[in-house]
Amino acid sequence: MKNTLSIALGSAVGTLLYTALLSDMHEPDWGRAMIVAVVCAILSAASSRMFSSR
Repeated sequence: MKNTLSIALGSAVGTLLYTALLSDMHEPDWGRAMIVAVVCAILSAASSRMFSSR
């Protein structure tokens, strides 16, 4: 669980930094960051369950 939250938080912060510094808008895109964080959390939780059952 702790690993899943850290992956979600890291991906959200990375997305915010990318959209704020490197995109054409030069402002953070909070909606995109939330979607990326949720998707990464789901994938992380699913992969940890899949690999921990072995």
